Amino acid sequence: MKNIILAASLMCSLSLSASVCQKFQEGDFDYSNYSGGIELTKEIWKTIDVVASFPYERCKDAIRQSTIEVDGANYIVFRSVEDECDGGNTYGSIYTEDLKTPIAHIYDSDIYCEEDWREDERAVHHKCDLQAEALAESKLKEFGLDFKAVSSSIELRTPYSYSHIFVEGIVTSHGNKSATVKVLTALKSCQFASVSISSLRL
Repeated sequence: MKNIILAASLMCSLSLSASVCQKFQEGDFDYSNYSGGIELTKEIWKTIDVVASFPYERCKDAIRQSTIEVDGANYIVFRSVEDECDGGNTYGSIYTEDLKTPIAHIYDSDIYCEEDWREDERAVHHKCDLQAEALAESKLKEFGLDFKAVSSSIELRTPYSYSHIFVEGIVTSHGNKSATVKVLTALKSCQFASVSISSLRL
């Protein structure tokens, strides 16, 4: 009986999210109403769909938050606003006020509901990024290179169990030269299989 109730509750929640997403698609909302909102630390950044895929250091000041009310409930809209971060297009996502449920993705200013989301833009796939960055720094340290991670991105390798996290950064011990480290990762468990230098120019 509990399973039936849980399934019914989940279906209701998914239906509600889809309904709200459609209202965002059809509505003419004023996203310029900027409010301070949540402090986007690097840890929280990696939990927000679409935003998680942007480089934190380069884009941390380029994401704006707006609170929009729909049917008596508040939703938080995260949008990129700086060309040097998003290439002149607006990207982001819309969440419930508690940040637990993504409602919509924003690609090139358009609102997309879940059936059209890009898989690598989901924050669930970025939960290992920060650990991969720390691992890349420590592994290069073993080779005498002071490496500072700047950003990370993923290459999903479905149906394989392991995907690649690419950690980009600078080697501070060699005149701030750029480097990319590839970390083979099981994204569900954050188990790391291998670390290799993808590119390095000294």
